[in-house]
Amino acid sequence: MIESFGAGGNWLFKTESAGRWAKWVGHADAGIKVSSICNPGDPRPPFRWNDRSHDVIGVSGQICFDLSNRPALKDLRDDFGTEWNPLWDTIQEEYDDAHQQLKAGHDRGSW
Repeated sequence: MIESFGAGGNWLFKTESAGRWAKWVGHADAGIKVSSICNPGDPRPPFRWNDRSHDVIGVSGQICFDLSNRPALKDLRDDFGTEWNPLWDTIQEEYDDAHQQLKAGHDRGSW
């Protein structure tokens, strides 16, 4: 689901599947970059991937990624178990469905 339209071909999405969710940015030219993921059934407190030294505001089971270095979807597929595949597949389908609109916005320079 599109949460907001950024400038040109840069949109924020929130996708849910199989009890998990992700917030991610779809780029016309850079593809999918994931901001955060969550497995609400995981009781661990939220944390920042690769830097657990800082507190993170979020919900149990949430993993946040550095906004300046968001991972691509293909990287997450490699780093997480197959139980996350339904979410990854849904994100890819949603991106594929929106890609032409993202490209058109990017080509125009704005939405």
